[in-house]
Amino acid sequence: MTRYLSVTLCFLAALIVCSVWFAPAASAQETPAETPTVVPETPTEVPVEPTVAPTEVPPTEVPVETPTEVPPTEVPVETPTEVPPTEVPVETPTEAPPTAVPTTPPAQELGDANGDGVVDEADAVEILLLYLEDAVVTPELMQIVDINADGAITPQDAQDLLLMIAGG
Repeated sequence: MTRYLSVTLCFLAALIVCSVWFAPAASAQETPAETPTVVPETPTEVPVEPTVAPTEVPPTEVPVETPTEVPPTEVPVETPTEVPPTEVPVETPTEAPPTAVPTTPPAQELGDANGDGVVDEADAVEILLLYLEDAVVTPELMQIVDINADGAITPQDAQDLLLMIAGG
């Protein structure tokens, strides 16, 4: 399955790189299509119904509500009570001697073009994108993506990576 995927990916890469897109050519012996004959329709008379004048409807009265007065209610006021502050014990930090741990970034593996730590088909696609975009890469990245070590990023690097993944 992986071998077919790699062959398909390389074939697609070759098509993209070469920009070979063919459109089917029109046949020279095509005959023009016949145009349908349109017969004009004759207008038919539509009977018109007489209109009736609208009758007036007397307006209806809407009852109006009168507002009722509500006496204001008194809200009881509470007096705040004082709470004595609580004491929180304070811890004194103990000082530990600083430990010097050298932090070096993990080295990327050959072929890990996208830097995710896994060498897979996505890295081959990334190599093709670097090639198609004619990207300027750092020397460190060049060592990672130049699979065949020819000093240039080419579709051959992507193909070699796919073969390396497939175990071939």
